[in-house]
Amino acid sequence: MITTDLGPGTPCWLELNTPDVAATADFYNRVFGWTLHDIGFDAGGYRSMSRGGKSAAAIGPLEHEEQRPGWTLIFACDDLEGAVEEAERLGGSVYVEPFSIPAVGQMAVLIDPQGGVFGLWRAQKFAGFEVVNEPDSFGWAELWTPDAEASKSFYAGVLGWQYEVLDQGEKGWYTVARNAGAPLEESHGGIMQLSREYLADTGGAPDWHPVFIAADCDASARLVRDSGGKVHMGPVDVPQAGRLAFCSDVVGGEFVLLTPSPAG
Repeated sequence: MITTDLGPGTPCWLELNTPDVAATADFYNRVFGWTLHDIGFDAGGYRSMSRGGKSAAAIGPLEHEEQRPGWTLIFACDDLEGAVEEAERLGGSVYVEPFSIPAVGQMAVLIDPQGGVFGLWRAQKFAGFEVVNEPDSFGWAELWTPDAEASKSFYAGVLGWQYEVLDQGEKGWYTVARNAGAPLEESHGGIMQLSREYLADTGGAPDWHPVFIAADCDASARLVRDSGGKVHMGPVDVPQAGRLAFCSDVVGGEFVLLTPSPAG
């Protein structure tokens, strides 16, 4: 369960890059009720989206023509330079070199050894999410990968994760990630192995997906369709998780809707 206590190793922020900021922001306003805000300094079109006055995610234009529209998961760290060095030692590479936003924080964007893109954030003034695990907000980080064991090894080294493997019956095995020493109920993400044919949008590379909490997955999925997005799978019930749907927004940014199973 993710909280707003955004310690090292946990998902702390989301950024969406899109060729049409206005249309994409309108989609998320219709589906989640998010509102768009300037962030107080010149950020090249980068803006914040909030739910109920609390920061939920960020949105900005594509940084280059080859960039694929979509979400980037960002994880908190105490030592940005050290984490980048460890990622490179383990076979990853740097996509965006570490940079500073004065009095706000430091960031880098990396590529894991299989090609999955993710961000690292060392907070100063801004820690990240102000709302999580509520309807219409972020609740889980999920990596789809062609090699779960390799992904587990890499992220354990860079972010200090440990894992629990769950048997989902006919749906196979699912790996739950949490910070080292944290109890299982403080897990913040999952790793799911998929064949490369299911990762066509990334050319077979791993792909991080934000999971957004829905009070009613079926109703939210209808809103996605009615607002110009697509529902590619579901809604469907998944053991030990809840009712979920795999969706994309108006520019193809992928995400998952989840109505969690009742506790207990």
